[in-house]
Amino acid sequence: MEQKSFGFILENESPATTNKYTSTNTGAVSLGADSVFLYSNGQASLTNGRNISSSSDRVIAFYIKGNGTNRGDLTNNATIDLSNSKGSIGIYAPGGKSNK
Repeated sequence: MEQKSFGFILENESPATTNKYTSTNTGAVSLGADSVFLYSNGQASLTNGRNISSSSDRVIAFYIKGNGTNRGDLTNNATIDLSNSKGSIGIYAPGGKSNK
């Protein structure tokens, strides 16, 4: 992904609806500076199987936002390697839930 980019944006304000994202291991993702691979706000079921890496700075692989029961639930089954970047976050889940 180029810098200052979003890969996926899942916006959902209704707790009655669930956004779904599932990826399999079909190639690696490399993030550019100031990028987010997946941003989710609200009720969501998220499963990642793709390896994500970056040597760029200020990257967030998964930003899972929510509150109470209206939140994202992420299961990561792959490697997130941001060890060669500065100021980066693999999974940021304020109000969301992350497994693995």
